[in-house]
Amino acid sequence: RDNARILAIRATAKQRLHELEAALADMERAVTLDPQRAMGHLNIGRLYLAMGEAHSAVAHFAQAAALGLNSTDLACDWASALLMSGDVAAARGLFEKVLAHQPDHAIANRDLARLLIEFVGDPDPFAHYQRRAEREGDNQSAWAAWLNALTQNSRWAELDRAAEAALRRFPDWAEAHLCAATAEGW
Repeated sequence: RDNARILAIRATAKQRLHELEAALADMERAVTLDPQRAMGHLNIGRLYLAMGEAHSAVAHFAQAAALGLNSTDLACDWASALLMSGDVAAARGLFEKVLAHQPDHAIANRDLARLLIEFVGDPDPFAHYQRRAEREGDNQSAWAAWLNALTQNSRWAELDRAAEAALRRFPDWAEAHLCAATAEGW
C-alpha cells in the first residue's frame, strides 16, 4: 500500500507537469498494487479524459463509483466523459443528479446548459431550469439551479426576471436578493 501511495503522489506531480502518459503509467501501477483504491480510478479516469480517451475514462469513473466514491466532482467528470463518448442522455442524467444535490455547482450548471444547446438542440436551455423551478414550486433548490445557471452564463436580464419570480415565492431568500442586486448591476 505504501508503494501504491508513493506512485499515486508521483503520478499527481507528473500530471501537474502535463506529463499525462507518465502520470497514467504510475497511477495504473498504483491501482494494480491497490485495486480497491477508488481515488486511483478517479484519477486514471481524469487522465484518460484529459487525453481524449472517453471510453477508458468512463470505465474508470464507473469503477470509482462501484468502489464507493460518491462525489459531485466524480459525477461531473463522468458526465463529461459520457458526453465525449456520445452518451448524451446518461451525461444529462448525471449533471441533473449533481444539480439536484448541489444547485450552485458551477461546472454542472455550465456544462448542462452547453449540453442542452449543443447536443439536444434546445434553443433556450435556461427554459429547462425555469420549467423545473415552476413545476417543483416550493423546492428552493430548483429555483437555485435556475438562478445559478443564469449567473454562470451571464444572462443578466433573465436573471433579473428569475430573481424577481423567486422573491415572490421566497421573499426572505438571501440568494435571490443577491441575484437581483447582481442583475441590476449589469
